[in-house]
Amino acid sequence: MSYRITSMVIGLFIAVTIIFLVRKDYIHVRHTIWWLVVAACSVIVGFFPETVDLVARWFGVNYPPTFFFSVGFAAMLIKILRMDIEFSRQEREIKRLTQRLAILEKRDRAPEDS
Repeated sequence: MSYRITSMVIGLFIAVTIIFLVRKDYIHVRHTIWWLVVAACSVIVGFFPETVDLVARWFGVNYPPTFFFSVGFAAMLIKILRMDIEFSRQEREIKRLTQRLAILEKRDRAPEDS
């Protein structure tokens, strides 16, 4: 099987999987945009593999697969950074909510203790 067909199949599989996960409410809608862009890029590379060569030449890269993998690696790093930022935000929010809950529970129990 050629890499064109493989790329198209992978892109379509990712797109269908993401749509399924959104419909079943396993993934939040704002995260789907990222994955649908990945799927679309995979399908585009499958249909038009020469786009990688053209874009690589435009950026001055002599060996197009290197450019393709470098962009993919950079995209993964950006995604991981975004996930870490979101995880840190959620941890901070959980800590604040836990503290607020503890304060409310203490306040609710205070009259009973007197």
